[in-house]
Amino acid sequence: MVGSDPSAGLVETARDVVRDDRVSFEVGGAKEMPVQAEDFDAVVSGLVLNFIPDVEAGIAGMVRAAKPGGMVAAYVWDYAAVLGYCGGA
Repeated sequence: MVGSDPSAGLVETARDVVRDDRVSFEVGGAKEMPVQAEDFDAVVSGLVLNFIPDVEAGIAGMVRAAKPGGMVAAYVWDYAAVLGYCGGA
């Protein structure tokens, strides 16, 4: 598993907190993820899409990192819940 973030400070904190040899952290954004093309079975963006200046380029970077037939997924905050909207009567 590789985690990436454009903030060197956040990456350093993650390295200090997560003590698992199967996990690494690299400085880089979604558009220029520091990984090889077609290297991962799954690529996930958690709570990030709202902050990427060029969302299309960020998603393209995620797709580039996924193997053919791999999974690319993203999730963001549930703004409806934050605003008190329940979606029904």
